[in-house]
Amino acid sequence: MCGRFIFFEVDKIPDRFDAIVEKTFNFSPNYNISPGQDVPIIIKEEKFNKVKLMRWGLTPFWVKNLKEFKPFINIRKESFLTKPHFYRYLKNRRCLIPSNGFYEWKKEEKTKTPYLITLKDMEIFSFAGIFDIYKDEENEIMSFAIITTEPNNKIKKIHDRMPVILDKEREKMWLDYEYKDYDNLIKFLTPYPDDLLDVYEVSTLVNNPESNYKELILPYKKDKNNLF
Repeated sequence: MCGRFIFFEVDKIPDRFDAIVEKTFNFSPNYNISPGQDVPIIIKEEKFNKVKLMRWGLTPFWVKNLKEFKPFINIRKESFLTKPHFYRYLKNRRCLIPSNGFYEWKKEEKTKTPYLITLKDMEIFSFAGIFDIYKDEENEIMSFAIITTEPNNKIKKIHDRMPVILDKEREKMWLDYEYKDYDNLIKFLTPYPDDLLDVYEVSTLVNNPESNYKELILPYKKDKNNLF
């Protein structure tokens, strides 16, 4: 799964994603993004890539009782094949979530050890996601979920799922709502190659979702051998 991620190269969004950023857009670098927070995502609108702030945790339009509903922070790629209400999102509710890396916790006997997973040099990338807009008499919630897939060999040492990271060509296809071969889209929701990722242990200070500072992403040095 993906329960926390980082995004600090906010100023690179327009060039990296060829996206329009509204003048009212406001998002500060975040080194510990948690579910429930508003996050910049990229959608296609009127044939242009546009940046929108949306809440992490998908609240579908069909929810009947908002107070009792628990938002989806992740959607398994398999759900598109087994649950028709998720398959419909592939039509025109696909989005990109910009990121510089994500955290994952390795379960041990009595503890959980946090790791940070990034591209080489912490290059900006995107997760594949879906979004929706929930409306009732009192609320309008724009929200999204990150799609997960089976892990690659590196991530497998930590967790049994990983978020879908898209390369630049697949980003274009994912945002092209005129591309309607949805089964093919599902097929490329695959694990990102091992050799393109860096994985290292970080401090347990990241466990606190209220922690948000650059030092969280520094490697945690200790005497025992590192998993990677």
